[in-house]
Amino acid sequence: MVARADANVLANVLAELRWLVLNWRYMVPFVVNQLGSLVYIRALALADLCVVVPAVNSLTLVFTVLTERLLGNDEPLTVARFGGVALLVSGLAICLSAPVS
Repeated sequence: MVARADANVLANVLAELRWLVLNWRYMVPFVVNQLGSLVYIRALALADLCVVVPAVNSLTLVFTVLTERLLGNDEPLTVARFGGVALLVSGLAICLSAPVS
């Protein structure tokens, strides 16, 4: 009885994995996320830590807002949200323009 229950659990797990892999609405964001992680690791290897970490953290929110717009989020882009993105981008520009010693 236990062996049959274990086989049933394994079959359910494999069915769920198959469904996730074949579901483009899951896989596209997953692949984009993994590519972003690779870019982050590459940026850490190439640039100063004090520049990369604030840049990546602020751009994460910017790309989240852009991606949800592209995927058809029906929420309006409010003045507060747009202002927040503008402040993040301008703060990032200040950080990137400052000389690193």
